Amino acid sequence: MDLTADALRGKQSVRVTFRLRAETIALLSMAAHQLGIKQKTLFDQLAEDQEILTRVVDEARNYSIDADEKVQKTFVISRNSLTALKNIAKMSNISRDLLVELSINRLRPVIIAEKEKQKRWKILLEKMEDLVNHGQLTLNEASRLLIEEDQMFQRIRGLVNGLEKGCREIHQLIEKGNKMERFK
Repeated sequence: MDLTADALRGKQSVRVTFRLRAETIALLSMAAHQLGIKQKTLFDQLAEDQEILTRVVDEARNYSIDADEKVQKTFVISRNSLTALKNIAKMSNISRDLLVELSINRLRPVIIAEKEKQKRWKILLEKMEDLVNHGQLTLNEASRLLIEEDQMFQRIRGLVNGLEKGCREIHQLIEKGNKMERFK
C-alpha cells in the first residue's frame, strides 16, 4: 500500500459522540481491558471492516433500542472508522448509533469465550496451588534432611520458588479477568 496524504489523514484521530446503551459501553471497555487492546484500536477494528458492517446492517433491521436506555459517550476513533460508519449508515438508512451499538455487541461472544477460559484457568490455578503446597512440604523435608548448601536442597528450593512465582503470575492474570465475570 502506497503512503498518501489521504491514507495518513484517515488514521488521524477524531472525537465523536454516540448514544449507546450503558451495557454496550461497558462491553467495549471490558473487551479492550481483557484483550489488552486500546479502546480506540478495538473500535477501529470493529468499524473499518466494510463487509462486517454490511452484515451488521442486516441485524439492525430487526433490532430496536428504547431511546431512554441510551447515554451519550464520546469516543476517540480514526477518521476512516467515522467515514465507514457514516457511509454504511447512510446507504442502509439506519442510525449511525445503532450501527455502532451492534458492531460493539459483536464482542459479546469474545467475552463469553474469555469467561469460559477464565473458569478453566481457575481450575488449573487450584491444581498449581496444590502443587506449590506439596512442593513446600518437600522443601521442609529437604531442610530437615539436608544442609542448605547441598545442591539437591538448592534445586528443590529453586523449583518451589519457581512454582510460587508462576502461581502468583497466574493469579494476576485471573484477577485481571475477574471484572469480566460480572458481565452478562
